[in-house]
Amino acid sequence: GASGGAGGVEKGGGSSDGGKTAALQGAFWFPFFAFSSVSMVLLNKYCAASFSQPYSLLGFQNSMTIILNLLGVQLGIFNIKRFEAAQFRMFFLPTFLFVGMLISSLKGLPFVSVATTVVFRAISTCLVAVGDLLIFGKTFEFREYLCLVACVIGGLLYASADLSYDPTGYAWMACNTAFFVSSQLYEKFAIVALDQTPVGISCVQNALSLPILLVFGTFVAHEDPLPKLRQLDSLTHFFLFSTGLAGCALSVCYISLSKFASATSISLAGNMNKVLSIVAGAFVFRNPLSLLQSVGLAISMLATIAFSQKGHLPLPSRASSRVSVGVGLLAACGLAANFAYFRPKHAAALASKTSALQDPPPLSQGARSQHLQHKKQKDILQQATGMDGAGVGEETAQATEVK
Repeated sequence: GASGGAGGVEKGGGSSDGGKTAALQGAFWFPFFAFSSVSMVLLNKYCAASFSQPYSLLGFQNSMTIILNLLGVQLGIFNIKRFEAAQFRMFFLPTFLFVGMLISSLKGLPFVSVATTVVFRAISTCLVAVGDLLIFGKTFEFREYLCLVACVIGGLLYASADLSYDPTGYAWMACNTAFFVSSQLYEKFAIVALDQTPVGISCVQNALSLPILLVFGTFVAHEDPLPKLRQLDSLTHFFLFSTGLAGCALSVCYISLSKFASATSISLAGNMNKVLSIVAGAFVFRNPLSLLQSVGLAISMLATIAFSQKGHLPLPSRASSRVSVGVGLLAACGLAANFAYFRPKHAAALASKTSALQDPPPLSQGARSQHLQHKKQKDILQQATGMDGAGVGEETAQATEVK
């Protein structure tokens, strides 16, 4: 979302005051983290399809993120350091990548399913790892290379059987991947060299993005958001406003979780949220998944989780085993319901689409009326001359030649 990477906080270790306090905190923050993450994905997809003004939408989201971040600082929820001009200079060029990443995401979301965005993000992880290897000289173990290969294979399997494939959507998601990878690689350098907190970096990036969005939205896309907003219903207005709240909620979740949960737990929770987003998106937006799609998606997801854990799939601890098993069962039930509910409907839609390609398309009302009128005139002409269409044509040609 437009929260600007406040999830970059990584702090190991749990609470030293006792497991009971950490368990109570986890019982609230992990479900709220899941709710915020899934809501952000679904709301962005809905708003991108309902409000076709991406620059204006991002301008609103980024402005609201800045306001809510600064409000959180005043309330003592967030922490930022003193802003300096060097910080804005360092992030001026990367902000174009940041804006390109957000715009391409909103442009592509109406054409692809939620699962497709997850697969593209998993492949982006592989490309970022390649950039780490080539640019920063980071080394990986053999198991991690296997995870990267498995992630790409899973993505190819998914794309080969995508029931909701759309070339326009895939093109936008490919652009989004390029912007995301470039932005991530630069931020790895900039964040290390920059003396600022993640919330402060979020404010810097979002503040720099506003004039860029204003210029492109006004002079390039020629957006006029006010008339479009008046045409929307009150529910869509509420969803548009909620995207800003969801982005800020994600920032609060990352910062709050980092105070008592390990980086591994936060990473695993983020991957579980992706699974929940896929299941929720399949039901909300009626995006079915084929069996091969589900296999490719599972391979990419498991490979991404294993890569983040140095090539190992972490086993759940006793304290979190019930939650992990519950989330896994929920995801499995969701996918099973997806097959049972959407597959017959998709098969019927596919059969209808195939027959429409084989049979000529039906005429519109105006074309049908014109066709009947032309046929009636032809019948009257044939009755008057006693000839068929060919005879009429020959007589007309002879008359023209004599004249």
